[in-house]
Amino acid sequence: MSVILGFRQRLLAALLLLLVVGGPALAGDDLYRYQTQAGDTLVGLVEALLIRPGDWPILQSLSRIADPRAIPVGSYLLIPLALMRVQAAPARLLDFAGSVSLREPGQAATSAVLGARMPPGSEIRIGEDGQATVELADGSLVRVGPSVLAELENMEEYRDVSFFRSRLKLLQGRIEALVTHVQGGNPHFQ
Repeated sequence: MSVILGFRQRLLAALLLLLVVGGPALAGDDLYRYQTQAGDTLVGLVEALLIRPGDWPILQSLSRIADPRAIPVGSYLLIPLALMRVQAAPARLLDFAGSVSLREPGQAATSAVLGARMPPGSEIRIGEDGQATVELADGSLVRVGPSVLAELENMEEYRDVSFFRSRLKLLQGRIEALVTHVQGGNPHFQ
C-alpha cells in the first residue's frame, strides 16, 4: 500500500510542478515550426504571419528568442496556429462516376459537377454505384468509394508559409487518402 501511495504522491507532485513551471501548454499539432532564414527578424515575421502583430512577445517567449532583431539563422520559431493569418482552402471534385451529390453549408444537396469547389463544411454523398476523387488544397487526394457520406470539416491555408490543414469527417463508408508530402510546420496525417 505504501508503494502505491508513494507513486501516487510522486505523480501528483510531478503534475503540479508541470502546471506551475511549464505555464500554458500547447499541443504539437497547434504549433507551426518556421525555420528562420538570413535577414529574418521577429518583427518582420509577425507582421507577415500573425493576425495581430502585437502578439510577438508570445512567439519570443515560446521560441526563447533573446534579441527579436537578430534571430539565429536556422533556428526554429514556434508559432501558435491560432495566432496565424488563415484563409479557407476549398477542395475540388477532381473526378467522379455514378451517383455523387454535394451539399455546401446551408444549401440543399445537388448533383456533382466535375471541378466543383467544395468549401469547408461541404458534404459529399456517394451512392452504391458511385465513386469520386477529391483534391485538397495541398494537392492531397481523397478517393471516395461507394456508399460514403463525408464532411469536409476544416480546410485552411496559413498565409505566406504554404501550410495547409484539412479535416475530413467520415460519417459512413471508407476512403483512401494519398497525402502530399509537406515541408515545414508540423506535418502529419491522421
